[in-house]
Amino acid sequence: MKKFIALLLAALCLLFTSCSGKNSGEAAFSRGTVENGVYRNASMGITVAPGDGWTFCSDEEIARLYGISADSFLNEDASDSFKQANIVYDMYCSSQSGDSINVNYENVGLYALALGDAKDYLELSSSNLESQLNLEGITIEKNEIGEIEINGSTVPCLYVTHTYSEQGVTFYEFIIAEKRGSRFAVITAGSLSEERLAELAKAVTIG
Repeated sequence: MKKFIALLLAALCLLFTSCSGKNSGEAAFSRGTVENGVYRNASMGITVAPGDGWTFCSDEEIARLYGISADSFLNEDASDSFKQANIVYDMYCSSQSGDSINVNYENVGLYALALGDAKDYLELSSSNLESQLNLEGITIEKNEIGEIEINGSTVPCLYVTHTYSEQGVTFYEFIIAEKRGSRFAVITAGSLSEERLAELAKAVTIG
C-alpha cells in the first residue's frame, strides 16, 4: 500500500519531464537534509516538521518506493545529478496511522516562463490528473483547486481524493507547490482521514 501511494504521488510530478530544459543562471540548488525529525531544504525554503512518531525514509527506501536508481542519491556525482534532474524525489515520511508527507522537485525548464506561479502549476496538474492516474482499480473522487493554510498564510492547493477498490480504502491528499526559478517544490500530504489534512499542513513551512 505504501509503495502504491508513493507511485501515485510521483505520477503527479510528471508534467514536463520530456520537454524540460536547463537554466544555468539560477542560484545554487541542493538536496534537503533530515536532522532530529525535521526535513529542511534551504535552497528551496522548505521545512517539514511532522512531530513525534514519524519515520523518514532513507535514500535507498525512497529509491525502492519510486522504482528509481539509488545511484542518483548515493554516488559521488549525486550533487550534480540532483541539480540537472528533471524530477528529484527528495523526502518521504510516514506515520503509523497511515499519514504521509513527501517532497519532490521538478525542473520545468523553459515551461517556467509560461507557468506564472504555483496556482498555474496546480491547475495544470489537476487537468492532467485523470491521465496520470489512469490505473486500474483506482477511482478519483475529488480533484479540485482550493486553499489551505501554511505557516499562517493561505496558499492555493490541489485536493485529491481517490479510492482503491480492491482494498476498499479511500485516501485524501493536498498538494502545494513553491516556485523558485525554473523549479517547483511539490509537497504532497495524505491521510486516510480527510479531517487530518489541516493538521498535516501545520507541519509544513515555506519561506
